[in-house]
Amino acid sequence: MRETQKVIGRIALKKAARPEYATEIWITVSPSLTEAMVRDALKSGAFTATMRFGDRTAETMDRKGGYVVGRPVRLRIQYADGTFAPNDCRIVITRTEKKEMREITDADVARTMFTGTTKKMFAEKFGAIYKRTIHESEIITIVTFTRGERNEIN
Repeated sequence: MRETQKVIGRIALKKAARPEYATEIWITVSPSLTEAMVRDALKSGAFTATMRFGDRTAETMDRKGGYVVGRPVRLRIQYADGTFAPNDCRIVITRTEKKEMREITDADVARTMFTGTTKKMFAEKFGAIYKRTIHESEIITIVTFTRGERNEIN
């Protein structure tokens, strides 16, 4: 009986240490990526993926949490001052894929708001977002999504 309690205790500790799953995706706008551009790309279906630094799959232990395939999340447009646009939308995660930076392709980039840029240009812009150099061996998670049924993006 005592051994069973120890095992249960260890399982409970592991579950308690696991971060919550991610419930939002933030897209930060800038002079080169406007709110209108994000909204138009969402409406047209041109924007179907985003990339996140590190492992953001459902199995991650990243403190920000991972994205679960099939689960809806809130897509929010964030301004440079940290505030958010009044309207957002629900998207449904359809796939998460971990890749090393060296494995990212132009086709991967084309589904994101970095469309029209090469992999090299993407690496520079991505590094600027995270305020660091992104090395070829570092993990990037591609989060693919579709718009949910309830869409407030205008």
